[in-house]
Amino acid sequence: MTLLASQTVQANEEILKTLQAYAQGTEQQNVELLDLNFHPQFRVVAKTEEGLRVIEKDAYLGLIKDKKIGGHQRELNITSLNVENDIAQVQLVLTGEASTFHDNLELINTDGHWQIVHNLTQVVSR
Repeated sequence: MTLLASQTVQANEEILKTLQAYAQGTEQQNVELLDLNFHPQFRVVAKTEEGLRVIEKDAYLGLIKDKKIGGHQRELNITSLNVENDIAQVQLVLTGEASTFHDNLELINTDGHWQIVHNLTQVVSR
């Protein structure tokens, strides 16, 4: 995994760790790592070439576990980060060999640990 962050992005180290865990977890299909970094109310809303998909946390982790998604090396490029107290919004791009994911993530800080609550993403084939 490669991490690129714009110099204008003043990222909190804990948020960066969560983002790296997300990218690494999907790349390595590591359910435990993703579960730790996803909030219990996590969900994905994905705009794909086939249409709109809404995936709740348990279903997403099931797809990872069954190796139906993930498992591909991708470059992580953070394009925007906004932190307000215990919430953060992040825009990032995950570029892989077959697809590019344009993610808009919302995170929440609970007991000192940042977790991803929501991912609105657009998936584009390369």
